[in-house]
Amino acid sequence: MFYFSKFLASLFLPPGLIIILIISSIILIVLNKKRKGLILSFVTAIIVYNLSIEPVKNALLSPLENEFPFPENIKHLQCEAIVVLGGGIIRGSPDSNGKAAPSRSTLKRLYMAYRVWKYNKKPIIVSGGTVYYHNGEVEADVMEKTLVDLGIPKKYIIKEGKSRNTFENVSNIKSILEEKDVRLVCLITSAYHMPRSVYVFYAFNINAYPVPTDYLMDKKPLGWYSFIPKADNFFYSFLALKEYLGIFYYTFRYGI
Repeated sequence: MFYFSKFLASLFLPPGLIIILIISSIILIVLNKKRKGLILSFVTAIIVYNLSIEPVKNALLSPLENEFPFPENIKHLQCEAIVVLGGGIIRGSPDSNGKAAPSRSTLKRLYMAYRVWKYNKKPIIVSGGTVYYHNGEVEADVMEKTLVDLGIPKKYIIKEGKSRNTFENVSNIKSILEEKDVRLVCLITSAYHMPRSVYVFYAFNINAYPVPTDYLMDKKPLGWYSFIPKADNFFYSFLALKEYLGIFYYTFRYGI
């Protein structure tokens, strides 16, 4: 079921959806349904354009990134543990001696964990396994190494390296929290990913205080340049759409 859900997501989200639309328009043209094929091609171009411009990207991200505000002062957070959800790794990275390195998103989450840890010195639970490369490096191991490189003693770090998605993250973390008798955690993940994460933590009856990071919205004033399509806007729009689809899926399947 896990891999089937991944496959469905690849069909309903860009770029998979865009590829399907383009192929469909070509088929229509080949079948001498040129008008329908051209209309579908035009619609596809409109979709790609809109997902690639800043106003649409911001509109998609805003409800996600603004649902849980950043704490006023991270120096006074009273959580009993810090939980960091993985955001991917880059395998075979030359700057890590050919081993895996944290992705940009994961690195920002880990840096925020370091900032919080400096003031409260509580255990840090890093959560993330491997999705497709079962014999490869585990995300939690890479996260632990990065935190140690930042100066956090290894004794403070607890690894959860078996999860493949957010639901499994929380399910596995719950067992660790029960074993350690932890009742309140500081939850660190990307701002756009925070709503889905919090909903799942609440579904598992875990009291989580959101500490969002890795914000993707650039709050500069919009100008004419904001309507020029850019690849990073398209990617950020994809991330937002993925979150909405994930929230819908968890609500439909698990009643979260």
